Amino acid sequence: MSVAGRSDPPARLGCETRLLRWQRQPMLMIAIAGLVGILCDQTLSVSSEHWPLLVGVAIAGVVAFWSFPRLRLWALLLISVGALGFYHHQSQHRYENQTLASFLSDAWQPIWIDAIVQSPIERRPDAMGDQHSDAEVQAWQSVLEIEAVSLRGGSDFRPTSGRARVVVDGVVQGLLHGDHIRLSGNAQRIPPASNPGEIDLQQIYRARHQLVRMHVDSPDQIRIVKTGRWTAQRAIDWLGNRGQQALVVNMDSSMAPLAEALVLGRRQAVDRPTRDRLLETGTIHLLAVSGLHVGIVAVAASWLALCWGGSRTGNLMFVIGVCLAYMLVTGARPPVVRAATLISIFLMGRLVGRRVDPLNSLATAAVLLMVIDPLSIGQIGTHLSFLAVATIVLCGERPPVRPAPDPLDELLHSHWTRLRGGIRVAWQTVRQLIAISFWIWTIGLPIVWYHFHVITPISIVANVLLWIPLTVALVAGLATAVLGGIWTPLGSIPGQICQRALQTITQLVDGMSHVDGAYYWMPAPPYWMLPLFYIGIVVAALLTARRFQKSVVLGWIALWLIAALSQATHRPQPDRFVATFIDVGHGTSVLLEFPDGENWLYDAGRLGDPAFARWPIEAVLWSQQIRHLDGLIVSHADADHYNAIPGLIERFSIARVLGSHELFSSDQRGVMELQQTLNTHRIPIEKLAAGDVLLQQPDCRVMVLHPPRTHLRAKDNANSIVLRLDCFGHTLLLPGDLEDPGTAMLLAQPSPQPGGVLMAPHHGSLSQDIYPILRWADPAVVIASGGKRAAGPRVLRMLAETGAQPFVTHRDGAMRVSLDRDGIQIRTWHDSPWPTGR
Repeated sequence: MSVAGRSDPPARLGCETRLLRWQRQPMLMIAIAGLVGILCDQTLSVSSEHWPLLVGVAIAGVVAFWSFPRLRLWALLLISVGALGFYHHQSQHRYENQTLASFLSDAWQPIWIDAIVQSPIERRPDAMGDQHSDAEVQAWQSVLEIEAVSLRGGSDFRPTSGRARVVVDGVVQGLLHGDHIRLSGNAQRIPPASNPGEIDLQQIYRARHQLVRMHVDSPDQIRIVKTGRWTAQRAIDWLGNRGQQALVVNMDSSMAPLAEALVLGRRQAVDRPTRDRLLETGTIHLLAVSGLHVGIVAVAASWLALCWGGSRTGNLMFVIGVCLAYMLVTGARPPVVRAATLISIFLMGRLVGRRVDPLNSLATAAVLLMVIDPLSIGQIGTHLSFLAVATIVLCGERPPVRPAPDPLDELLHSHWTRLRGGIRVAWQTVRQLIAISFWIWTIGLPIVWYHFHVITPISIVANVLLWIPLTVALVAGLATAVLGGIWTPLGSIPGQICQRALQTITQLVDGMSHVDGAYYWMPAPPYWMLPLFYIGIVVAALLTARRFQKSVVLGWIALWLIAALSQATHRPQPDRFVATFIDVGHGTSVLLEFPDGENWLYDAGRLGDPAFARWPIEAVLWSQQIRHLDGLIVSHADADHYNAIPGLIERFSIARVLGSHELFSSDQRGVMELQQTLNTHRIPIEKLAAGDVLLQQPDCRVMVLHPPRTHLRAKDNANSIVLRLDCFGHTLLLPGDLEDPGTAMLLAQPSPQPGGVLMAPHHGSLSQDIYPILRWADPAVVIASGGKRAAGPRVLRMLAETGAQPFVTHRDGAMRVSLDRDGIQIRTWHDSPWPTGR
C-alpha cells in the first residue's frame, strides 16, 4: 500500500508470476518450446536427415498420449520443439545454399549480375562525399536489397540465386520492388570478424538472409531490364516512397532524415553524430520503428475513427488495418510485427468480448515471428523489444480501484480542490512513467551494456521527457507523408509541426547528452554474466514472498552490477608484453600492453571513412577491457594513421597524444582539426624526437629512433616516428610509413638484436624497397598492416626476402605478438583466436 507523496516502484513485480500457468498462457509454453527447438538447431548441429525423424517422433507422441490429459501438454510442447526447430533448420539451409556466394570470396571482386529489386531504396550520407565533389551540398549513397537471378561468366549469364545488399554512390531513383535490373560493381562474401570484439557482420546479414554485399560506383551502372508487375509489396514500396518524398519536400534538410527514420523506419539517412547522441542518451530506439511507434499510430487511428463516426466493429477493424498497413510500410521488422500482433489481438478480443492475457498475446507474437522469419530471433533489437514489453506487463502498476464518488462530496469540493486533484493525478502518472522507464532500462541494461559498451542512466528521464514531442512528431509526420503523398502542398502545415517537434527532441537530446553522469562508456562484463542476471531475476520473483520481492530484485540487481563492474576491468599480465596489430584495412593501429598495466596505441587510422577506422580499434580495446590509454602516438601526418582519434576520444580517456615536431606544425586540415579536438578535450600534446625514452620498466624499454629534432626537408613519411621496444630480451620495431631519406638515417644507427618483430614500413607497399631495412633489422617475423593489395603474392615474397615469416592483417586478421622470457608467440585472429574479456 503506497503512502501519499511517496514514490514507490511498481507494485506488480513478481505478482503476475502466480498467473504463469499453461492453461492461461498456452502460447507462452509453445513459444518457449519453439525457442528451445531453435536453440537446439543452433547448438546441436542436427542434420537435415534427422530433423524429419524427430518431428515424426513428436507427432507419434501426440497421437499416443493425447488420451492422457496430464501428458497432452508435454506432447504438444514436444511437437512444437520439433516443428519450429526443423523450420529454423530449413530456413538456415536455404540461406547457406545461396549460389551467388559460391562465386565470390571474402575479397572484393568485379561482378555483373541480373537481379530483382527486393526492397525500397534508402538514402544515407556519403561520409567520403567531399572527396568526390567540390560541391557544398550533402552527398548521398543509395542502399537497396536485391535477389540475384543470373551472373555473367565470360560472354554469357549463368543462373544463380541469393540476396545481396547493394550500396550505390549517388541517388538511385525510379526502382521499385519487383523490377528486373542489370548492374555491375564490386562484390564480396560477407567476411567474418577480423578483430577480437568486432561486430559479427555475418550474424547481422544472416538475419537479412544476405550472404553477399555489393558496391556500385554510380547509378549509371544500373539499368532496368524489365519493370516489375504490380503486387501488394510493390504498391507498399510506392506508397512509402511517396511518403518519403513528402517528408523531404515539406521539411528542412536537417530534420527530414530524422523524420524518415521516425515515421517510415528508413533510418539510413540519419548521420552518425545524431546516432551517437541518441545512443549516449539511451534513446536510439527512436530511429527504429518499434512498439511505441505502433502504439501511437493505433491511438491516432482510434481518434480518427471516433471523429469519422461509424460502428464499433468498423472502428476496431479500421485501427487494426491501419496498424497492419503501417507494419508493412515500415518493413515488417520484428519489433513492429510484435507490436502490431499485440494490438490486433487486443482489439480482436475487444471485438468478441473476450479478456486478452498480455503474456499470452506477447507469446503469440513471438511464435508468429518464428514462423515469418526464424533467422531474426537472434537479433538484439528483437530481444530488447520483447523484453521491454514483458517488463511492462509484469511490472506495470495496476490503477487502484476507486469507489464511486458520493454526490454530496462532489458538491462540497471546490474547483480549487479539483484542480489539486488533477495535478495529483498528473504527478502520479509521471511517477508511474518514470518507474516503468526505470524497470525497462534496468532489465535491458545487461544486453545494452554487453553489445554497445555504454550505460545510460539519463535514459530513465529522457524517455519520459521525449514522450510528448515524439507523439506530436510521429502523428504530424504521418499526416505529412499521407497528405503530402496525395498532393505535396497538403503536407506543408503538418510538416512544419513535425519539424518543430523534432527540433524539440534534438534539443532535449543534445542537452541531456551534456549532463554530467548522463552516460558511461565502459568495457562490458563477460557473456556468462548475462544469463546469470536474468536467472537471478526470475528466481527472486518466483521464490520470494510478495512483500519482499521488489527489495530482493533490486538487491540482486545491485549485487550483479558490483560483480559485473569488477569483471569488466583490464588485468595486466606482469610476465609478458603484448602488441596487437589491429586489422583496420589500409591503415595502422597497434595496441601495446605493457607488463605494469600501461596501455598505449601506436597510430589510429585507416584510409577512408573515419568511423570504419574507429570501430575495429574500439572493438579491440573493449575486448581487452581497456577504457584508458596512457598514451597515443601518431607516427606522421597521413590521415590513415590518425583519423580515428576524434571518435576514440569520445569513448576512451587518453592521458596524452604524442607526435613529432613536424606533425603538429602541419597546416593540413585534418591535423589542425585533430589539434582542435585535443585542445577541446584538454588532452596534452607532447613532441617526440630521436633519443627520447618513452618508458623504462624492469623488463621493457621504449625508445624513439627517428625522426631527428631537426626537420628533414622531405615528405611526411620520411619524418615518421620509429619506435624500438625491447621487452624480455626481444625487439619490436614500429617504423610508420618511413621512406628515404628517413630510412637512410635509421640504417645508420646500430641494428637491433636479430630475430625480433618488424612492422613493414608503408603497409608493405611495393613502391618502397624495404630490403635494406629487412637486412638491417634481420627480423624473424614481418607484419604488414594493410588492405587487399598488401596480401598479394608479390608483397608476401618481398616480406620474406631475408627469411622472415610474413603476416598481413588483411589476410590473417588481427595479429597478437607476445614477448616474454620464453620467446616470441604469434597468434592470428583467423587461425588461432585468443581468449578475450568477453
